[in-house]
Amino acid sequence: MKKTIKGIGIFSICLLFLALIMPLLHISNAPILIVTGIVIFLLVELPLFLFYLNRSSQTKIGYNFLAFFSLFVFTIALFFSLQRFLVPVIIAAFLCILSGVFVIRFFYFEFKNERLSIRHFYFAHIFALFIILFILNVPIQLQAPDYTFHPVITDPAYQKGSGPTIFFDEAHNNIHTLNDRLLAVGRLLEDDGYKVRSLGKQNFTLSALRDCSILVIYNALNDKNIHNWTNPTFSAFSIEEMEILKKWVYEGGSLLLVVDHMPVSGASNDLAKEFGFRLFNGHAKSYPPKDNFFYRANGSLSDNIITNGLNQNEVLDSILSFDGSGFLIPKDAISILTFDSTYFQWEPESAWALNTVEPYSIQGYSQGAFKDYGKGKIAIFGEAMMFTAQLGAGLSWIKIGMNSEKCPDNYQLLLNTIHWLDGKMD
Repeated sequence: MKKTIKGIGIFSICLLFLALIMPLLHISNAPILIVTGIVIFLLVELPLFLFYLNRSSQTKIGYNFLAFFSLFVFTIALFFSLQRFLVPVIIAAFLCILSGVFVIRFFYFEFKNERLSIRHFYFAHIFALFIILFILNVPIQLQAPDYTFHPVITDPAYQKGSGPTIFFDEAHNNIHTLNDRLLAVGRLLEDDGYKVRSLGKQNFTLSALRDCSILVIYNALNDKNIHNWTNPTFSAFSIEEMEILKKWVYEGGSLLLVVDHMPVSGASNDLAKEFGFRLFNGHAKSYPPKDNFFYRANGSLSDNIITNGLNQNEVLDSILSFDGSGFLIPKDAISILTFDSTYFQWEPESAWALNTVEPYSIQGYSQGAFKDYGKGKIAIFGEAMMFTAQLGAGLSWIKIGMNSEKCPDNYQLLLNTIHWLDGKMD
């Protein structure tokens, strides 16, 4: 029995260890191993240990069942505490602490009364290793980068590394960064010849932007809204930073601002207003629900310098968006993606709480637009996933973003937008 318990425990630990190193090797589907390891431990390892205790220990059966229940609840509560999913964090943390105290007490008295031996590698050691690997693997990323997405650019804008420098903002609690959800974006732009850099934790200053040709900002957030996606939504940028960006663009800089739904759309509204755009702190969706396609054929994907590209191979026919938000554009801007009468927007007090408010029509609102500003240029998009390549829950068959087979033109829209910001289409 002890050998069986040890073997199954080691098997669960091995699954979690493999899941831990898979992302380092750019191998997807690690969540399958994580979930399998946890399920085997909870539904096989723990019941076998309970059976062993009841058969071999002199302790009362009721106490053994209480220990089993505490081990089970502790593991489940720890998962929900780390994952922050379904169960409120406060409740999950309370159950984790309560059951954890009993688990510690259980092992303490089992070792003290020599019913378990600390000198031999057995259940207590297996459980400790399991929990350590468990913590290192959780939370499971619901959106993981797709390392396999690598479209071939037959006619790059520049020779490798010889193009202008594109800086990515990562100083404003950005949900998307170059080493994670924007990994495929950075690689795509490098394949097109651009030099791609992170601004790191630098706030916007004229000196920090001195060598920057194109500044890209994805989903910036204020410190106050990092873990609190409810109103009020605060500006992600200081007044000084917005004035600097406005001056920098006016004097020849190019800005690509990508936002999503609440609260990141609201967090960038003050910056967008500096250029005449009005972002809304909401969620845009079609009704009845459908894939959010924008087509050249029906005019929702407009005919313009960006959608026509530099040659026939860069002409765009359709773009797929993944919800996001809609916004209003100034008269001197051109809409790339325009919502039709089937789209509505919700502006709830808390993200995703759509059933708490009435939606309003966003027919004619934009989800992607661009304009010249002084000597510079600005493009804004109200949805971020369409310019990423991600795997839902880290599973290779759930492709969301530019890697989806449904949207072969999405990555070209990103490249075309960058080319316009670069001035190659003037």
